[in-house]
Amino acid sequence: MENQSHDPLTSAHHPQPWSVGRIDLSTRHSLNAIMNSAHFFDTASLFMTTFFSTTCIVAAILWLIYRAYQVVNKPLDELVSLLGFEIPLGPHLDLAGIRSDEVTLHWKPADDRKSTHKYEVQVNGSIVGEVPQSDNFIIVHNLLPDHNYVFRVVTVNTLDFRATSESIRVRTRTASPGGDLHQTPSSPTTETADGNTNKTGPPLLRTFKTLPETLSTSTWLPQ
Repeated sequence: MENQSHDPLTSAHHPQPWSVGRIDLSTRHSLNAIMNSAHFFDTASLFMTTFFSTTCIVAAILWLIYRAYQVVNKPLDELVSLLGFEIPLGPHLDLAGIRSDEVTLHWKPADDRKSTHKYEVQVNGSIVGEVPQSDNFIIVHNLLPDHNYVFRVVTVNTLDFRATSESIRVRTRTASPGGDLHQTPSSPTTETADGNTNKTGPPLLRTFKTLPETLSTSTWLPQ
């Protein structure tokens, strides 16, 4: 019977089959644990990313709703100041005189805003002319006797924002023979069969910075 010699080197370099299987099983368990951990962290990362994105979107929507609520409930003057531009105010319009063919109007600015650029004059809802910012007296002539008119003055600023004055309703006086009808070169007329003249065309404007004395004495003031 042959003696089996024990070679330490052979045993070290050639492990027994049961030892190799034991190492492979341990390695497999370690790999499974690592893969499970990686899957867990991937799932957790995806959940946190989705949760964070949803939270940010909801927070942004709530902030926009809150800001919209603040804007809607903010007074107009504060809102205009916050946005950095001016909204004009309508002028205070007064009636200075009435004749059968013309009306004299005067207005004062509602405040001393430097952004006022010009004024527009409306007669019966239609714009009949523009007035420089420096003028505040006008005569609207070429009107028909014994007719109703509605006058408004619109403030226009440099940003083209507008504000309308209160309306003034006027009925021109009845023309009397040899009365107060004024003929100017800019007032077109037509002659009737009986020799009288009727004015045609839209109302026309004459502007003044202040009301001249001749106009204040010759203009019929309303009773």
